[in-house]
Amino acid sequence: MKLILLATLALTLTACGGGSGGGSTSNTGVDLKKSAQALATSNIDALTDADLANFGSAVGDSRIVVLTEPSHSVAQAMDLNARLIRYLHENKGFDALLIESGMFDVANMNELKQSRALPFTVSAPGRAFYGFSRDANGQKIFTYLDQTQSSSKPMELAGIDVMMEGVASTGLFVSRLEARLQARNAAVLLDPQWSIFKTIAQRVTTNPEYTDAPADLAVFKRVLELVKTEFCTAPATNQYRFDSDGFWCRAVNSLGGTAGYVWNTPKILDYNARDHEAGNNAIWLLDGPFAGKKAIVLTHALHGFAAGSSLRESTGIVLANRFGSQIHTTHITATKVNSPEEVVAQGALEYELDKVGALAYFPYPADAAAQAELSKLSIREVNFTPEKPNRFGRAYQSLFYVRQISFVSPDWTGYPTVY
Repeated sequence: MKLILLATLALTLTACGGGSGGGSTSNTGVDLKKSAQALATSNIDALTDADLANFGSAVGDSRIVVLTEPSHSVAQAMDLNARLIRYLHENKGFDALLIESGMFDVANMNELKQSRALPFTVSAPGRAFYGFSRDANGQKIFTYLDQTQSSSKPMELAGIDVMMEGVASTGLFVSRLEARLQARNAAVLLDPQWSIFKTIAQRVTTNPEYTDAPADLAVFKRVLELVKTEFCTAPATNQYRFDSDGFWCRAVNSLGGTAGYVWNTPKILDYNARDHEAGNNAIWLLDGPFAGKKAIVLTHALHGFAAGSSLRESTGIVLANRFGSQIHTTHITATKVNSPEEVVAQGALEYELDKVGALAYFPYPADAAAQAELSKLSIREVNFTPEKPNRFGRAYQSLFYVRQISFVSPDWTGYPTVY
């Protein structure tokens, strides 16, 4: 087994435009070398538990760890998050994984595991987000989850997102919803506009981004509120299963969240509507089906960061409002995003970390002077866009650095949908 050496990073961050040409000292002389750990390997899969011990210390007793992707379909981000999931499960007691995929569709994955012994690696394509499920890098997550199912500590899996065009949502949602209402003798089924609601609901399950709203959207919204009343008033059961009224309460709220996401403003996506329901789905899972469990949330930084625009309600903000300091969020950044020859400018955190090596870990420093110095630097955050002021310490509490990233394309043939 290859020995991974931990190097001590002698890193001093510079103020924007300050310091020497080598960037070894700042105008204030604040030295942050004790805050950073350089990893002498570019092989993420080869990271040992000892390599990740500082990350584990930063996580501490947090009940929730949010693992973010700056951008979807980044090979190194998926590799790293898969490795961190394994570390958190085996060393920190995290036994539930909540992913940015449709809540309804991932419930169907769990159903197929129980009814047909279908591994997550097989059921994920077409149900979980294709950036996770239809390439070799993303599939590492499901491979590990499958491995845990026969262990003494199986990991549980859930989706937190709204209707995202998965085959379960598009193929099963409306019929199963109607069957569930029939079993309850629900009065809403006698509503004269029930058929209009069903037609629009089926369209919503396809996640019709950038389309015109239907003429009968008001009808859909009115009937949806009646459906919510059936399931969301003191739910009798609170399990992540299709026979649970608590689950159906969140499922119909997710349907409304999707409609708001695509149709609140003509041809503009309303992420507040989507993230509000995704956050509440996660809260329901953590308070109900996964009560007492430590959970990992895997999502894009756009959704996972717990601080952002005053006009933007992210999933991370919804979770932070409920769980506060119980959450640790980590971020991934890189120097060479657009090409192997790319060089970032002085005054960026990545400029300093590029001198370290291929891989580094950086927790938010505890020292106030170091925090002030760090705040002067730009950091690549959502979609690797340099942000200054950065949100380190507010939106996320630690970050991993990789020198170069590569985007991967989904393999639709290699990872087909199984029905």
